[in-house]
Amino acid sequence: MYPETFAPYHCAAGVPPIPGGAMFTGREGRSRFVAHHFAPLWNGSVLDVGCFKRELRAHLPTGCFYVGIDLMGQPDLVVNLDRGHIPFADASFDVVVCVDVLEHLECIHQVFDELLRVSSNRVLVSLPNCWHGNWRWLLPGAPRHSGKYYGLPAQRPPDRHRWFFNTIEAVEFLRIRSKQAGAELEYLDFSMSASPGRRWLMRHLLGKDHWAWSAAAVWAVIKKGSPCSVQPMDGPC
Repeated sequence: MYPETFAPYHCAAGVPPIPGGAMFTGREGRSRFVAHHFAPLWNGSVLDVGCFKRELRAHLPTGCFYVGIDLMGQPDLVVNLDRGHIPFADASFDVVVCVDVLEHLECIHQVFDELLRVSSNRVLVSLPNCWHGNWRWLLPGAPRHSGKYYGLPAQRPPDRHRWFFNTIEAVEFLRIRSKQAGAELEYLDFSMSASPGRRWLMRHLLGKDHWAWSAAAVWAVIKKGSPCSVQPMDGPC
């Protein structure tokens, strides 16, 4: 169930992987990765949930109808997702994208259900591994703070993670919540920032649970309609 490499979306015939897998820097780099890696998705209409400045739109094919919603940045429509509702009718978009957003929301469960509701075909979601790298806080001599999205700053931050979870918990959330909504995971993989040597060490020290520490994020494509189980990266559903 847990592949060792970050392969292209397996329905992408002839789409080569980006060198280095899912390694990118900043929102612009992430948008290029998403557009390239999941190229078969971009047919018809796309709703980008948590779009910020609509960076993804510039990398989608010509003719792809795009709408971006967010509370900040430069969205097409300003939406406060923490109210738990996406203001579109059922099955309004062919594909709904929600990348590095859900962990920032108090009502993560309701918004995930909304992603599936407004999609007519597929939903692309990524969730971070909040455990990844945070063990460094415990090392001798490390700064005694809880990172960018955690802790207790003196001033209320404009944004923060509302949930602290690892990849194993993220996969179970995606699998169970999708099934409850009548959908199934079509594609599941992890982006890795640890070196191959470090991953080997973690795998041998921690066994099957090494993904809880070594993976940086979980990526999933959820298919509505007929069930399609998670498959190895060497073949389609």
